[in-house]
Amino acid sequence: MPSPPTGPVKQDVTLVTTTGEIAFTSGGCVELDWWDGAEWTDLATATYDEARQGIWTEPPLTQACTMELVMSTISLPPQATSGTYRVCGIGSRSCKAFVFNPADTRSADMMAAAIRELVTKDHTFGNGSPPFTEFLVQTSLDPQAGSGSVNEVGPTRELTDAERTAVEEALAGLGPVRWIDNPAEWRTDSLEPVISGSVILGIGEPVIEDGTGLVPVSLWCGGTCGTWFTYRISVIDGTWQVVGREGPFTIS
Repeated sequence: MPSPPTGPVKQDVTLVTTTGEIAFTSGGCVELDWWDGAEWTDLATATYDEARQGIWTEPPLTQACTMELVMSTISLPPQATSGTYRVCGIGSRSCKAFVFNPADTRSADMMAAAIRELVTKDHTFGNGSPPFTEFLVQTSLDPQAGSGSVNEVGPTRELTDAERTAVEEALAGLGPVRWIDNPAEWRTDSLEPVISGSVILGIGEPVIEDGTGLVPVSLWCGGTCGTWFTYRISVIDGTWQVVGREGPFTIS
């Protein structure tokens, strides 16, 4: 049986699936590979009918493969975890690489990338390390994240355990994290944070648009120390990373 094709290089991986399903065109048999951070590793093989159902077996494939080209939706095996994969047609040079990021972890990963970028690079104090003594993070989505305008409010809900854990890990090593319910209760009459040197952080609902993510954020450390905007985030080397800003930018 021919060896699987080399396939796309890691930097070409842009497709993200949260369901474990992708569209693919090939012959009658396919191979599933996993990126371990250094190289592609053969993971499983299947006939096209089996792959549509998410039924895979360890390589090599012993069944006969037809050469008829078929386009269909292929499903990852149920036990698949987050990571970078590629599916290749056995005996052909057709491959598609993609990132599998289950829906319940996607928003957490996006939030973590955004909040880390916010406090390390866009903290409004210029270059250098973040100057904050403590991070006061809102337990629910900040409806004003992104715009800062009371006339442009977004959805709100409590952050999930996975999202809170991801945010805490993103801020690890930068300072203590305290979760707060109502940011207004953590501001003095002069609009400074109640805890001297701290900063109030908010995150809006992450969304996927045109294959990349959008994450609204907010930062408040005083009456003349606040910022609101939205990050655009893409999957690079298998992880969500900030690639720029999107839309209006507000700073005080």
